Order: sequence, then C-alpha cells, then structure tokens
Amino acid sequence: MDYATNSDQIIRFAFITGLVAVGLAFLLVLQVILLRFLLIRRERRKANFLALWRPLMAQSATGESATYPRVDEADTREFLILWNHLQELIRGVSKDSLNELARSVSIHLTVKKLLLRGTFAERILAMMTLGNLREKSAWGTLSDLMHDESPLVSLAASSALMKIDASEGINLFMPLVLLRDDWPSAKVAMILKDAGPAIVTVPLVQAIRIAKPRQVRRLINFLDLANAAEGSQVMREIMSVSRDQQAIATCLRIMKDPRDLDMVRSQTVNPIWIVRVQAAAAL
Repeated sequence: MDYATNSDQIIRFAFITGLVAVGLAFLLVLQVILLRFLLIRRERRKANFLALWRPLMAQSATGESATYPRVDEADTREFLILWNHLQELIRGVSKDSLNELARSVSIHLTVKKLLLRGTFAERILAMMTLGNLREKSAWGTLSDLMHDESPLVSLAASSALMKIDASEGINLFMPLVLLRDDWPSAKVAMILKDAGPAIVTVPLVQAIRIAKPRQVRRLINFLDLANAAEGSQVMREIMSVSRDQQAIATCLRIMKDPRDLDMVRSQTVNPIWIVRVQAAAAL
C-alpha cells in the first residue's frame, strides 16, 4: 500500500515537472519570437531614419538650406553616430554647417544630458559630439573627466577638449600624457596630429625635458608630430646625454635631418644590436 502511494506521488511529481518544462520551453520560444520582432522593428526604424537623415546631412554639409524635423529620443543614438561619422570625414566650412544643423535640432542640449546621465557608451558618444560641436560651455565638465580612472572616458574627454580649443587644451592634455601609461600611444598621437605642430611642439618639447627616463621613451614617439627643427634639436640633446639605449633607438628611428649624420654614424658601433639596426635604417 505504501509502495502504491509512493508510486503515485512520483508519477504526479514527474507529470508536474514535465508541465513546468513544457511551460518554460513555450516561454523561451515566445521570448525568442519577441526579441526577433523587436530586432526587426528596430532595424526597420533605423533604415527609415537613415533614409531621412542621410540626404539632409549631406545637403547641410554642402551648404544647402533645408527644414529639419525633430529628432525623437529613440533616434538620438543613430543621429549622433551618423553625424559624428560625417564630422570625421569632412573638413572646413562643411563642419560648421553640420554644427548648425545639430544645434537647430537641439542636439547640443541633448548630449549635455547624456554626458551626465547616459550609459557608458552614450557618455563617450556625447563627449565626441561636444568636441565636434566645439561646445565651449562643456569645458569644465570635460576637463574634470580628463582625470577619470577609465582610459576610455579620460581620452574621450581629452579629445573633445582638444577639438574645442587645442591651444588651451594642450596645457591640460600634455601633463596627463606624461602620467597616463594606460592611454594607447596611437590614440594620443591621433589627438596630437589633429592639433597640429604649431600647437604641439613647445608643450611636447618641454614635457620631454622634464620627463623621467621611462616617460621620455614614450614621448619621443610623438616628436615626428612636432616641428622638424625643434624635434631634431631635442633628439640631439637626448642622444648626447642619455644612456637609455631604448630612447636612443627611438630617436634614431625618427631622425631625418641630414645634419644629424655624424651623430647617427657614431651609433653604428653601439654594442646594442637594436640601436645599430636603427642607425643603419636612419642612414
């Protein structure tokens, strides 16, 4: 009798377990269908948005006047991605025309809100937008974010600040280049290149002259973005006094001034093979 009771309980438990499993499977299928539906709807909305705004932004970049519709909150991200992409492609007065477009639809106000309350990705996008807009009113917030622990945030803020006003921004940016080992050199070089030799040369040379040996090695890589005369002079100074073979090799890799031939030739007998290789390449 006890055996029959236990058997019934096992069967009932198995039946209930099966129903739960079927129910969960059904819910999973519904979730997949719902996600697929949302994805299709999102892609369709994106396609409609791009079909509307690509021609309008192209007209704006060429200086043509147009009437711009309001940008829905749901479309803000797509607008910013498209707008910033075009900003990176064009030069000159076309940038100003795109800035006028963005301001006419109040994007400068939207990105300020995203900078404070957006997701991580939205904040990065907001900083990029503020830089391309040359939004001076965001200077204080961006200068604070330059010191953020995240290298992505601090570099995005630095890039934006340099785009807003490179002549002022370089005085905040260069001291951080000395300290932030977590900043990729390629990204730092990109920011300095956009600023131009006239802005970069003096602060970079000054930074190299006060830097520690470990920092000097990194900063030398940016000397080809400075004015050739000043860059060559500081490399001669390094080659004359430095015992850091890695720094010497880096200088040799960048050297191009024919007046440095004797200094380069002297390194062809250096006991460190990588220095000899760079000397040969420089010659």
